[in-house]
Amino acid sequence: MCSPMATPACNIDTPGAEDGDQQVLTRGMAYTFSCPAGTVAVSGRKPLECATDCPGDWTISLTHSHCYKLFDTPKNYADAQTHCANLTGTLTTASDEEEQAFVSSLKGSRNIIWLGLSDSVTEGTFLWIDGAPLSYTNWKSREPNNCATLLTDGKWNDKSCLATAKYMCKVSIENFEEFAWFWSVLRSGVSALEYIFG
Repeated sequence: MCSPMATPACNIDTPGAEDGDQQVLTRGMAYTFSCPAGTVAVSGRKPLECATDCPGDWTISLTHSHCYKLFDTPKNYADAQTHCANLTGTLTTASDEEEQAFVSSLKGSRNIIWLGLSDSVTEGTFLWIDGAPLSYTNWKSREPNNCATLLTDGKWNDKSCLATAKYMCKVSIENFEEFAWFWSVLRSGVSALEYIFG
């Protein structure tokens, strides 16, 4: 059995386990762990940790094991996704009713934001940017046909991918843990390039 302070080989493969759950580890062993209420297990290359929050002004969703942040500077779909990718994440998804409600509450009632959903690969076939299947939808009537936005009323609409809109990024808790040094540098006001190259 692995313990919370075990070697990296004893890490859990997937985040989001419930308190007291048994998980299969990378070497096939099982480890029963207990995270405090309001936390989730975080996997990675380090020993097991329990995450309770996201850095800075990001907001955690324990259900989806991601951190979310709204960006107010409008960008086109590709530029917004590139910005999210540079932060080790993607444009936000609304993969189920719960994530839809969570994202809607974060964006506020006055903002229209990009969703990480488009038919750019195959016309008429909408896919989430993170590869998740599209099983839940909330399209406005007579939609969709391009890149998806989340409207002020919570319905989905689409617009030209070249148009601009505010956007929200989501980053897995695991990525935040792995890149903690990077986030601490960003919070300090020093650019990452200055930090790396002096």
